[in-house]
Amino acid sequence: MSAVELQRGLDQFCCTEQYWKLGVWHRIVCTDGVKFLVEKGECYWLVDLIASMQPELLKDRMLQGHQFWTVRLDGKGGCDVICERDTGDVAWRKHIDYTDFTLEECRIWVEGNVALLPGEH
Repeated sequence: MSAVELQRGLDQFCCTEQYWKLGVWHRIVCTDGVKFLVEKGECYWLVDLIASMQPELLKDRMLQGHQFWTVRLDGKGGCDVICERDTGDVAWRKHIDYTDFTLEECRIWVEGNVALLPGEH
């Protein structure tokens, strides 16, 4: 799916009808919008990465209620995955050398144990 088609699909989500266990970790559940992103964007790795970081990140009190995740392409075939406590307050960052992720930037919020798109809040 092209980046334009994927973004158009993501823009249509404003709530969820069901929660989904995706990936291998099952520490978090995902909304319909995140499920769409993962399946159509072929990025199960992203949910696995977010879920795998929860034991470490949840030691930070400020990340226990809300986490703001961003995936941003670097223009060189890779991307940065960033978890923030609040805008500009980076708690964790990882550079990935290669990705076939198509969106220039994507945001996922984690509230409690639920991963959702900002538009689904």
